Amino acid sequence: MMSLPYTKITKRNEWIIDNCDLLVCHIQETYKSVAYNTVKYAQKQNKAIIYI
Repeated sequence: MMSLPYTKITKRNEWIIDNCDLLVCHIQETYKSVAYNTVKYAQKQNKAIIYI
């Protein structure tokens, strides 16, 4: 089964969240974006988040 590019990006972003203590982010468009999903994942993992 072939993996879609956004799936690889999502897995990479989850790895970053799993291996960080603090997330600094800036998101202009919120819903249905990979960046938004990454922030939501970080929230579920109880990571500290700074929004700029």
